[in-house]
Amino acid sequence: MVQDIRHIILSFEEVILSFESYLRMNPDFMPKGTVITDCRSANGAIIVNTKLPIGGGEQLTEFRFSEIDILKPIIRFCIENNIMLPRNGKKTIVIEEKRVIMRVELDLYTDLPYNLGAMQISDMNKNNIPLEGLVAPV
Repeated sequence: MVQDIRHIILSFEEVILSFESYLRMNPDFMPKGTVITDCRSANGAIIVNTKLPIGGGEQLTEFRFSEIDILKPIIRFCIENNIMLPRNGKKTIVIEEKRVIMRVELDLYTDLPYNLGAMQISDMNKNNIPLEGLVAPV
């Protein structure tokens, strides 16, 4: 089995951008009128500092998001910024001191007719496909 593993590393500024982007598409994600001012890590979670409009002023509030809570905003951020993600890849989040890492694991199954260890290039090229530039000369 072949496995493709990718790490998408975002700074906290990019995480804030991902939250703001996700809020445009999912307004119920956070209270209406939320302005995100800062975020930091704390015990495997992200604390997001926000300003909420209350009455005629603003109130500073903290929201705590677990790893699973920030997965959807980060996936949305990747889609909007043309970062390719496999749909059926297993996605997990790791929160570190100053960054968030999304790990994407994809199992690739190959259907090989026989053991490639003992094969020669001539065995693989039964359809006479030109191999110049594709393989080193033997």
